[in-house]
Amino acid sequence: MSAPGVEQWWETVRAAALVGTARREVPALPAELAAFSAPRTGREQGLLEAAALGDAVRRAGAVAVHEPEVDEPAPEETLAPAPSPAVQILELLLTQVPVGAAARDLLLVHWLEAAAKVDRVVPPRLLPALLEVGGARPSAVRLAIAGAVGERGAWLAVRNPDWRWLGAGPERREGPDGIRARIAETWDTDGAQDRAAAVSRLVVGLGPDDEPFLERCLDDRAKAVREEAQRLLDRLPGSARAARMGERLRPLLTYSGGLRKRLDILLPDDPDPAAVRDGLVELRGQGSKRARWRDQVVRGAPLSVWTEIVGGGPAKVVSLLKGFEESLVIALSDAAAGRGNVEWARALLDLRHDTRLMAVLPEVERDERMAARLGHRSLVTTAHEVQQLPRPWGPRTSSAVLAAMGREKDAGHAVRMLRDTLPVALHPDSMPAVERTMKQGDDRQLHTALRDVLQYHSLHRSISEALR
Repeated sequence: MSAPGVEQWWETVRAAALVGTARREVPALPAELAAFSAPRTGREQGLLEAAALGDAVRRAGAVAVHEPEVDEPAPEETLAPAPSPAVQILELLLTQVPVGAAARDLLLVHWLEAAAKVDRVVPPRLLPALLEVGGARPSAVRLAIAGAVGERGAWLAVRNPDWRWLGAGPERREGPDGIRARIAETWDTDGAQDRAAAVSRLVVGLGPDDEPFLERCLDDRAKAVREEAQRLLDRLPGSARAARMGERLRPLLTYSGGLRKRLDILLPDDPDPAAVRDGLVELRGQGSKRARWRDQVVRGAPLSVWTEIVGGGPAKVVSLLKGFEESLVIALSDAAAGRGNVEWARALLDLRHDTRLMAVLPEVERDERMAARLGHRSLVTTAHEVQQLPRPWGPRTSSAVLAAMGREKDAGHAVRMLRDTLPVALHPDSMPAVERTMKQGDDRQLHTALRDVLQYHSLHRSISEALR
């Protein structure tokens, strides 16, 4: 009860109740409560009515003194809402979640992108639920939401602090230039961890234009920022830092011998200040600190240094590395995977399996390699490898995984590991094999996992048909 007139009136009512209506009149209602006025009755009845009204006002908390500001109405939507069959599917995804979280996200993105492609938007009644879901989802989902909520969705988002992410938009929409601009806005006031996180976002669309900023980050006062900059510069083989690392690597490599050539790799000396700036610092890990410095040089140097020294391609270089420490091969794999170098990935995979290198290969070649690997290894031992492959898997890999699930007696652990992955990973052409595998045996866990696969693909197909 915050209005002054109401407060004073209530105190007068209380006083009348204490001394009695014979000695004090019941006060008239203040202007703020005039709407509750009634024909005047006797004093006693009037006091009871005033007490009841005052108690109701106190329970309500306060009387509005000023009219609330009138909000501008939602704008008229220029695009038509999605058709009813599509809306029913969206409502199902927002409320009942018939598939796992990862599969639901992909179905949401598929729905939203399909709607945007045909100039349809989410109907107003589902906007709050969609914006609520988007607040906790990855940037890919948020980006898709932003493209399908229309003008009313944008109007609604600015009226709830939890939904204002829609107005800001995910960085992917901005592109590298936009990300750099946003980083610059708060760089001087952000803490070390925030600055490091900002640098890491440049991995989206990373390219030569990012080099000047990353080069400056090598001098940042925060170790976390310097390490993020070094990690990204490792992915830019044409950068000035890569050239400096190449100059450090060349003196360490010696290719010699007659008919049986050999490659010798020395360990670097203590780093000078310039090398420390480029990342040759005391790093934790196994082996000597000089070996760790060597590996850091290998990660940052152009891969072409190796082929120049031995006078041959990646396959020749890798053939000379047999017997060397695994950490060196891992450092080379880091460089090849980070730069997406197919030829080096192919050569290194013949020496050591690495899912990051598998991801670099063309789809058909990756599919063949993984299917062959599954042919002579159990699914239990390879489940973590197929789980990290780009999705969807190729048809051969999908068939090999399904065959192992139906064949191997101890595949239960692999099924549990892959359950959330299977719906989005199995190739669409493998659905007949999914149905056949479901009919084999009475493994309830496998049956449930494959049922989710069929449900996902059915919904995906239904979304496409409803939003043509």
